[in-house]
Amino acid sequence: MGKGRMLSDTTFNYTESTGIIRTGTFTLLDNMQMSGLLEGPQNTLGFIATNSRKANHMVNISTRGFVGSGDNVMIAGFIIVPNAKTVLIRGIGPSLSDDGVPDTLLDPILILKEGQTTLATNDNWQSNANFNDINLTGIPPADTREAALFIRLEPGTYTVILADADGATGNGLIEVYEVD
Repeated sequence: MGKGRMLSDTTFNYTESTGIIRTGTFTLLDNMQMSGLLEGPQNTLGFIATNSRKANHMVNISTRGFVGSGDNVMIAGFIIVPNAKTVLIRGIGPSLSDDGVPDTLLDPILILKEGQTTLATNDNWQSNANFNDINLTGIPPADTREAALFIRLEPGTYTVILADADGATGNGLIEVYEVD
């Protein structure tokens, strides 16, 4: 197995449908390589799983700050390469107060752009036609007034704008999750 710092070393028992009990161990390293053994009365199975990706990638990026009105809205950019990806983009405001953030944006709205072209918008995530997909990610916005977009994007450069649907101001958060 490759070099890396051990994150986890676990032992477990597994009972097959035939009643045979196997004892297993696996080790997970911080470079995301894993190795292990599964031992039974008649044989031992070993495995090594390596991270086969040639390049690292980001799973989530977020930024929090004050969202103004007019030209002072929050803007975040990201790039998709080399292949298309499905992403969940969240515009968070009201639920930030649960984490002690003061003066939160009350009714976030998201606008997704590629260049000058608006690809999608959302105010109140449950109003999306694909709100079930957003919910199935396991990380839907906590407040119904918050915004979310679940969308497949081709390689390119994208901009997300976070504003308040009523033109109010406050602290907000833009998050982009890769959900492929």
